[in-house]
Order: sequence, then C-alpha cells, then structure tokens
Amino acid sequence: MKEGVVFPEFGGGVRITDKERTITDSIKDMNLIAGLEEVLSCLVSANSIDETKMLKYLALYDNAFLYQKTGFIFSEYQRELGISDDFIKMCKDRSGDSKRYLTTGINEPAYSGEWKLVYPKNIKSIKNGGLEDSAI
Repeated sequence: MKEGVVFPEFGGGVRITDKERTITDSIKDMNLIAGLEEVLSCLVSANSIDETKMLKYLALYDNAFLYQKTGFIFSEYQRELGISDDFIKMCKDRSGDSKRYLTTGINEPAYSGEWKLVYPKNIKSIKNGGLEDSAI
C-alpha cells in the first residue's frame, strides 16, 4: 500500500509513513512490533489524529479485526484523543462478529461485549510493561 508514505524534506530520499498510517500499522501489527504498551504510549502522545485519513487506511486494509482493535482502543481513549462518535461507530459497523483477543499474553483478562474483544483489565494503567505507580 502506497497511501500514507511520504518523503520528508531533507530526508535524503528516505520514505516514512504519516502519523495516521503509522498508527494504523502499529495497531495492525502490535504483536510483531513493540507490543500493546508501546502502541498505547505512542498513541496517547499524538497531538491530533485525522479521522478521515485513519478511515481511508482502515478501508484500504479492509480487515474486520483491524477495525475491531482500532475501534476498541480509540473508544477507550476517545476523550484523550478527541475521537468522534461517528469514527467509533464506523469501526464498530465494520468490525464483524468474531470474538478475539486484542493482543497476546494477557495476564488479567477482561471482556468487552460491545467490541467482542478480550483485553487486559488494566489497559488504562499499563505503562512500560507494568502498572503506573498510581495503580499499584
């Protein structure tokens, strides 16, 4: 997929992906890269997210599980990220009916019936592989 690939000025021809494509790819392959904790840490540090771009990349991948994971994560962090209800609904409508695990290696599981996902119960307090001090 070529969409979302940019050539930064003074980059010497190096190609990178824009923020929304990087977020999409990170959620898609979170078990292959840094893991859930790092994806969440990077996501919440994003200044703003262009929902139109995100929906474009999700549509190009056309993967129900990716919609499911993205919608769940964005709904958990909706206020912090400033994500619209319409974006969440679009993800939900395209997420399918399969029950899945958000990520591998979940120690204390919880289940979202709304998203049909098993996720770490302490998802909002995961930081660098453990719990934030306030959650211990």
